[in-house]
Amino acid sequence: MKTLILKETQASYTLAIDEATLAKGPVQVLRGEHIIGVLVSPDEYKLFRAWRQERDAAQAYQYLVARPHSWRRQLCLKGRNITVGQLISTIQANHLTLEQAADDLELPVEQVKEALAYYESHRDLIETEAREEAARLAAKGYTV
Repeated sequence: MKTLILKETQASYTLAIDEATLAKGPVQVLRGEHIIGVLVSPDEYKLFRAWRQERDAAQAYQYLVARPHSWRRQLCLKGRNITVGQLISTIQANHLTLEQAADDLELPVEQVKEALAYYESHRDLIETEAREEAARLAAKGYTV
């Protein structure tokens, strides 16, 4: 991480940072010995905003949680290693009702209801991630 030292004056700040510097990672902005800010690349900031939105959304759910993943952003079922998309795929593939899914997977009906509501409001994200996963598997030679 590169550190820049800025001194306060009556004039406004002007700071030139090239893309190569930002590409190396965050740049600390110091006032004396104290960090007063951090500069990041626009791409890194977009990733941070997406992560924060998902984290905030996850806090609004009782039965769903956000799990760190290299590219997947959809929520997972709390207490299980399964995404909402995987649950929906299981329900659709097996033609299960809400109650049957809860019974077969040993989940509270409320958890399945919450996952279905999440799916309805995040359908584009979940379907995009399903296509991404299929493409990744196909690239590895698996038949999808």
